[in-house]
Amino acid sequence: MEGIRGRKRQYQLRRNAAVAWLIAGALALLLLLLIRFWRNPWVTHNLSGEQLTVETLQEIAESTSPYVRVSDLYMQFTGFYEVDKDETVRAYCYSAQVGDEYILVDIPATDGGELVAEGSLGHADIDGDAFAGRVTTENEMLLHLAQSEEMTEEEYAEAYDMSGIEIKSYHNDQEKIRIYQMMLMVPVIGLAAVGFILRSEAASIEEEERQLRAEARRRDK
Repeated sequence: MEGIRGRKRQYQLRRNAAVAWLIAGALALLLLLLIRFWRNPWVTHNLSGEQLTVETLQEIAESTSPYVRVSDLYMQFTGFYEVDKDETVRAYCYSAQVGDEYILVDIPATDGGELVAEGSLGHADIDGDAFAGRVTTENEMLLHLAQSEEMTEEEYAEAYDMSGIEIKSYHNDQEKIRIYQMMLMVPVIGLAAVGFILRSEAASIEEEERQLRAEARRRDK
């Protein structure tokens, strides 16, 4: 009877281990598919201002890793800045020349909006500071600039040689997506560990039964 219960317990443990591994594998596959076909936040393209081209940025924007770290790029303040619901300045909008065209960049207002408070926005250009961001063609900043001059996006882009490329440093979602993907990894690792524990327990029960059978045979002799 004990042997039957032991074998039944082994079967249950091995079955549960297989289920845990199956779920862990499915989640791991989902994570790999997300990284491969949707967004890969673990790759950042390092570029200097001299290496930037509109074509390169366009390719990066259309890839699953639309993240860059840019250095040595001169940027001019456009006069526009973003505020939150509490009217706190969160980001400044800059333009930078890349080849014969211009791109737009939103830079976090790490000064807490002092440039706005001091009225010194005309002296807010950035020369050479490195920044990281997400390359996009969503044209959100371009739309605001166009609306300020009562123009369409197309008219504004043609008038000011805008490329339609934007780099979102303030609205960069790279760290957020990394956290989400790491959160998905937690159950993968946990379920895999549970599977190994259950499998090990089943093996221990099997070994105990083997020893009991061996002891019984010795007594029978």
